[in-house]
Amino acid sequence: MKDIPGAPTFFVYFAKHFAKVKFPKRTRLAVCDLCVKLRTNKLLTTTKQEKRVIRSLMRDHTTLHRAERELYAVRKKDAQRCPEQSWSIIMDFSDKFLAPHKVCKFYIILIFIFLYNI
Repeated sequence: MKDIPGAPTFFVYFAKHFAKVKFPKRTRLAVCDLCVKLRTNKLLTTTKQEKRVIRSLMRDHTTLHRAERELYAVRKKDAQRCPEQSWSIIMDFSDKFLAPHKVCKFYIILIFIFLYNI
């Protein structure tokens, strides 16, 4: 078994050899725009009625996130069980991006050839 350095040793080594690498205190990675807006609005609310409405919106949004994760877990298991029938592709981006909404016939043919070894 190899010796693993403790946290103090790691931080000293990191500070000495990687002095220019900085970690931001706050990051937007994997943070939903709507979540940020709801949290900001919650802090700016003054009445109990507004807070109830914001809490309700946050609860609904969290329910949506959980449902998406559960659906992904089901699809992932299907892809693991039958990889020739189902694929699971993870795409997680912190910023908006354009995804192709139409698949070219050429790519469909390539996928068909790959799957059936023609």
